[in-house]
Amino acid sequence: MECLRFALLFNGSSLERWQLRCVDHLEESAKLTGVILSADSPNSPTKASGSGLMRLYARSVGSKGRVDVTKRFANMRRFYGAESVEPRDLDFILKLGARSIPMGVERATRYGVWYFQHETEGDLLPFFREVYDGEDVTEAALLSHGGPGGETVIMEQGYFRTEKRSYVESRSRVLDSIAEWPARVCRRLAREPGDATLRTAGTVRPGRSDCYPQLLRFWARIARRRLEFASERLFRHAQWNIGVLPISVGALLRPGNYSDSSIEWFPLDGRERFLADPFGIVCDETIHVLCEFFEYRGGKGHICTLAYAHHRFTTQPEPAIELPVHMSYPFLVEDAGRIYCIPETCGAEEVALFRAVEFPRKWSKVAVLVEHFGGVDPTVFRHDGRWWLMCTEKGPGSFRGQPLPARPAYLIIRGRSGLDRRTSHRLRMASSLVLLQNPDAASLE
Repeated sequence: MECLRFALLFNGSSLERWQLRCVDHLEESAKLTGVILSADSPNSPTKASGSGLMRLYARSVGSKGRVDVTKRFANMRRFYGAESVEPRDLDFILKLGARSIPMGVERATRYGVWYFQHETEGDLLPFFREVYDGEDVTEAALLSHGGPGGETVIMEQGYFRTEKRSYVESRSRVLDSIAEWPARVCRRLAREPGDATLRTAGTVRPGRSDCYPQLLRFWARIARRRLEFASERLFRHAQWNIGVLPISVGALLRPGNYSDSSIEWFPLDGRERFLADPFGIVCDETIHVLCEFFEYRGGKGHICTLAYAHHRFTTQPEPAIELPVHMSYPFLVEDAGRIYCIPETCGAEEVALFRAVEFPRKWSKVAVLVEHFGGVDPTVFRHDGRWWLMCTEKGPGSFRGQPLPARPAYLIIRGRSGLDRRTSHRLRMASSLVLLQNPDAASLE
């Protein structure tokens, strides 16, 4: 594969820690050939505004994350502005920090100047507005300016759950995830050079109205949200149940074709336990259901089975698969006359395959499909003669009852894809797509 050449555009002395990780990721797949020095942009009206307390808070948060990189890049070739860079001498330039792009510097590149959208918006603190206003998601994007097409295009874009109770945590979650984006684009270009590889679906976010946050109001909102969260944890908890809706999938998709009263719910007693993630297989006019069985006292789920026939549940939950770690989402697959289950066992850092010995109550673990990988909600399907697994990768610090923060907007493709690569890259339904085996394999095992 072609090794791309790039230069950094920054102030030459310091980088934020996430920016340094970004460079580290890049240097694994591209060659850093120089540094283009550029002074920080003058304060915009938005940056200059805000209370004195707000500016002090911004400096406090920002100073903790900066690293002096003078020694690291001391022997690196240095450019002063666009004039000293030869045309097409670089594949791309990565701009880091809130600074302007020198006029004409993109002519030195094949793929333009790459930059993160939040570093151009002039906010006092990046991604602060989403926490301040209590927005559900935070958007981030990696853009390219002045590439082969001459316009600004989106190369990577993602939406992350906003941590409404902590700005620092919310900001770190986004920055930790986007730090690898330039390296990801670089690997795509190395495989498939060309302007079309840069582009992804999406639109560049228009300029937003100025935000003038007040620090005391911000802390009041954070305190209120934390109290509300503590109250929820102390006095309320999630209560799930499973049911059967006796209509076809096609009818379910048409509005107004069913009502909640049509659902046959399992008669769950008490609030000390719940059932969730049901999957079923029909045998002899009986739906055998496998689902998660969770007891709050034990704090760990396992896979249970129960039966549904003649418009009612005919058995109580019975144990089916139990492990020392939490289990849920028992995805069922029928293949070559056998029944398999691929449950979520992210606590074991693996995605495992179980085969029914005496369906539905007795199972045997027959393979580990993906090792050293905390796959959440693993979903298997067959396409073009191959088995594929879709799942979300377990994120650091995640816990039950909260959405997982890790890479919600992207697909990782391992192996040669049977899907269109550009289409599959933009799917929002999972964060990992793993090729399980070769096209000649006759069965899942």
